[in-house]
Amino acid sequence: MTATLLQRLRAELGAGAVLTDPDVMGSYSRDMMPLAEHGVPLAVVLPADVEGVQAVVRACADAGVSIVPRGAGSGLT
Repeated sequence: MTATLLQRLRAELGAGAVLTDPDVMGSYSRDMMPLAEHGVPLAVVLPADVEGVQAVVRACADAGVSIVPRGAGSGLT
């Protein structure tokens, strides 16, 4: 399932918009508050437009995978 979902996301968004490198994903997995609990994502997706966001939501819904949207990552609000 994971590989299939990642393939679909890459096909929909382009390979550069689907990040899976653990070194890169680390910066997306937590905010600026070092004590906050965090997990490691399956991938980070960077859709460029509304259609891209819709494609991500559809693909994840079809795969039964949860989506965690990310804001600025400051953890201060």
